[in-house]
Amino acid sequence: MILTVHDGAGCVGGNKIHLEIDGKGVLFDFGTNFGAMSRYYESFVSPRSSRGLHDYLRMGLVPELDIYRNAYAVSDVDRGRLRSTPLDVLLVSHAHLDHIGLAGLLREDVPFVCSPMTAALIKAMNDINRFHLASNCLLCPEDRSDPDDGRVIARRTRATKYGTRRYCLTESGNGPLRELRAGGARKVSPTFSELEDLSCLDLEIRAYPVDHSIYGSTAYAVNSQEGWAVYTGDLRLHGRYQERSRSFLEKARSLSPRVLVVEGTRIEREGDVEVSEEEVKENCKGAAEDADGLIVADFGPRNIERLDCFLEIAEDLGRTLVVTKKDAYLLDAVDRVDGADRLRNVLIFDRIRAEEVGAEEIVSERHREKLLDPFRVSSAPEEFLLCFSYPDMNDLLDVSPAGGLYIYSSSEAYTEEAVFDFKRLWNWIKYFGMEAVGFSLKGDVPEFTKGYHASGHLSAEDLAKVLDTIGAESVVPVHTGNPERFKDIADNIIVPEKGVGIVLR
Repeated sequence: MILTVHDGAGCVGGNKIHLEIDGKGVLFDFGTNFGAMSRYYESFVSPRSSRGLHDYLRMGLVPELDIYRNAYAVSDVDRGRLRSTPLDVLLVSHAHLDHIGLAGLLREDVPFVCSPMTAALIKAMNDINRFHLASNCLLCPEDRSDPDDGRVIARRTRATKYGTRRYCLTESGNGPLRELRAGGARKVSPTFSELEDLSCLDLEIRAYPVDHSIYGSTAYAVNSQEGWAVYTGDLRLHGRYQERSRSFLEKARSLSPRVLVVEGTRIEREGDVEVSEEEVKENCKGAAEDADGLIVADFGPRNIERLDCFLEIAEDLGRTLVVTKKDAYLLDAVDRVDGADRLRNVLIFDRIRAEEVGAEEIVSERHREKLLDPFRVSSAPEEFLLCFSYPDMNDLLDVSPAGGLYIYSSSEAYTEEAVFDFKRLWNWIKYFGMEAVGFSLKGDVPEFTKGYHASGHLSAEDLAKVLDTIGAESVVPVHTGNPERFKDIADNIIVPEKGVGIVLR
């Protein structure tokens, strides 16, 4: 058994972890390392899709392995530098981009394993966002080099054929999920029939639902001649569905793992205070109860659990929850898996624009009776709780709230770029004369109020419980800026070095 952490070693996110067992290769996630990406790129500057793998390899954003689509190895990519590596399956822990953001680069014959919920979220995200070869986890267009210049991928045309990736689900996919995958906002979406279960793989893999800040999160165990390798993905023990994580711990313990690959996002945060989702709900509700005028709730994309909290708050306060069309499209996808009709008592903000295409057009056609004109919000702001965030502030100009409450219920700023975004968000909040809770700006530095956001990750104390409960022979920390701190809570720690294989016998 050889475990190689190609990314996620000594940093948070970007997990790309390869396990070689019995002549086969398994990847645990293949995400975007936003720290590495931000050294060179930002929102409006990104690696060029037209150059395939070139920019990603040149800037060290993906490992030099021969695991990528041949079509993306344009003529000036040195294939001789790509190390021969077995790859039989990608195990996707969840649908956050720091875990799946670069998976679209992988060979088209590599099956993706994930939960039905993650499959639905991937499909919705693919439909909502701009097509990009690295993050496209569904379609495999028959790309080829330009015949006149092999350094560039030829332009796609109406004649371009699109294949699909093979998905193996950790649980049975239901009819509505299959219908979702067969259609949607992508006009080129073919019919998806490749929804299989884990029995289709020539590997012994076990999947365990865990609690995280996105639904569908999954931990995995893979068996080999040397024993079980267990990967936690991201998880927590303080969410509404913490029993999923606790059940996983006991089941992983029963395997007596040879190695545990575990996240440690919060191990280095001194004085970190644990906040549960129920506490977040109560604090947000308490702030909202005395609010006059419009209430805006700002929480992370794809955090459906937090949206469920604000649904309950809106009902308790006699307000109507209002979501964007992209969020409505996402909720439709989620509902096809868990059967919860979250749009039943929700209205959809009908933003003013010249033309609608894709996901927003589909939502307008499917939910026309739920569309809410911004001037209706402006005429009776006290009736609504609006789910907006910084990218939506332009559309708030059409509501023009005179006061009201802005509830920030998401993660803190961990990058310089995020700090600038909070400065701009603060200017918007002040422009509309709104009161803000959850964060404030002191000088040029955003300060965050505990109690308005629950982390999706283990506290240091809970991490120690995880290690003690599972009792693996060896522990490899990933998704942490300070893996050496693990040695303070356990003596069987192997600190990974990026790209260097760990031989486990």
